[in-house]
Amino acid sequence: MTDQVMELVIYKIKPNQVENYQTKIIQHFRELVKSFDGMLDYRTYHAVKEDGLFVDQVEWKNLDCAEFAAEKVKEMQQDETYAPYLSAFEEVKFFLHVKHVA
Repeated sequence: MTDQVMELVIYKIKPNQVENYQTKIIQHFRELVKSFDGMLDYRTYHAVKEDGLFVDQVEWKNLDCAEFAAEKVKEMQQDETYAPYLSAFEEVKFFLHVKHVA
């Protein structure tokens, strides 16, 4: 069995920020997350029938890497540099780390 961990995040983007989020903000944030140790893959999905609802699926080498990245993101939320990214969010609905079992 592998130590790899999948991070699932379901979140809502403000209606007036959806286009900007998809075309600019997510790319910038994705590059930042890719710089964290242990990040293996990062995919973003947009709900088909609910505008503004997104799902991020991030694969990490292990739980330690995933938790370290989550803490770094929390720290970044206090930094004004990331205000445009954070202001696009309406709410985070779900955040979970999971492991493959079968």
